[in-house]
Amino acid sequence: MEYKDEIKRLELVDKRIEIQKKKLEVKKEKSNHTQSIEQSQLRIEEQRLLIQKISELRFLLTDFIVDDERAVIGSEPFYKPSITGLNREKITLKLMDLIGQV
Repeated sequence: MEYKDEIKRLELVDKRIEIQKKKLEVKKEKSNHTQSIEQSQLRIEEQRLLIQKISELRFLLTDFIVDDERAVIGSEPFYKPSITGLNREKITLKLMDLIGQV
């Protein structure tokens, strides 16, 4: 009789250990899933910032101001880019680099 009771206890302990192992596996899977979600959210936020940078640089390249030297009072104004020369080239190169990262 004592032998059967001992076997039952051992089986119970074994089942408890199996349950604890399964709980640990579920926690690991949940942790991996949570990390995956956080990484996805981080990538989305990085992409959002990259798109915002591209938009700002594009705006700088398309912004024009009135050319006071060529404009005549009472007629339609002449426009010129607000950024010219080497700065415009730098912005264009940076914009192309950011577009390549998307």
